[in-house]
Amino acid sequence: MVGSSIIKHAFVRARSAYGGANLKLDRFNASVWWQGQSGLVWKQLERKLLYLLKFEDAPQIILLHCGGNDIGKEKSIILRHRMVDTLLRLHKHFPNTMFVWSQILPRFKWRSFVPSKTLNKARVRLNRKMANLILSLGGAYIRYPELCEENMGFFADDKVHLSDLGNDMFLHHLQQGLQTFLMNNCNIYPSNVSGPRAAYTQDGGF
Repeated sequence: MVGSSIIKHAFVRARSAYGGANLKLDRFNASVWWQGQSGLVWKQLERKLLYLLKFEDAPQIILLHCGGNDIGKEKSIILRHRMVDTLLRLHKHFPNTMFVWSQILPRFKWRSFVPSKTLNKARVRLNRKMANLILSLGGAYIRYPELCEENMGFFADDKVHLSDLGNDMFLHHLQQGLQTFLMNNCNIYPSNVSGPRAAYTQDGGF
């Protein structure tokens, strides 16, 4: 898993309270390698993955949780095009690896003068674009319908990161999603969700 501080904090929580950093995937002979970096932005992602490739063989799965720190720093259409170009290059570098798009989470406080509502709409469009691309390349998609404005208890006081309860929910979806993909059951987790916040068009679907 490669991502921002969301991944970094989830790793710490997994080690201390979730049953271990390997997310109970041992029975699939899988090892989870966490690569969380505070403040990670998209332009750093490709270089980081190619650097890691020097020390390890290409993995079966690469989960990406990145892009949230870029929203609001440039025009959305430019960011989307840049992210698509990077992902297509990464697919060539890792031709036998399944990429998993981990949905960029909502924020209720952004480092931008642009209104939060506008940036969260941009986030939804970006999730939709990247999820569709990764699925078209044979990858998979994890989404987090419970992590939303109606459930602010899942978020830390800074309204950006997750609380302990939110990290537990995030880890649950990571574990269940990766297990589902390793079993080849489907390529979207959760595959069926209900409720107003779970609608595809609400939060990064199709």
